[in-house]
Amino acid sequence: MTAECCAPIATPPAARPRPAHLLARLFAWIDVASQRRRLAELDERMLRDIGISREAARAEAARPFWDLPG
Repeated sequence: MTAECCAPIATPPAARPRPAHLLARLFAWIDVASQRRRLAELDERMLRDIGISREAARAEAARPFWDLPG
């Protein structure tokens, strides 16, 4: 056996998430969770004003915080 076969595989620096990216993702999760909570609290008139049905608002509000819009 060679030493190469047993050496740990290091993640290339470019593939590792940087702290700034992790922090940005955390803030995005917090923001999306807050927006979804507020969407769930809108009344029928407000939903009609923005063109969203109650069912669509419930579906969006039920999505997990990590499921960010595309």
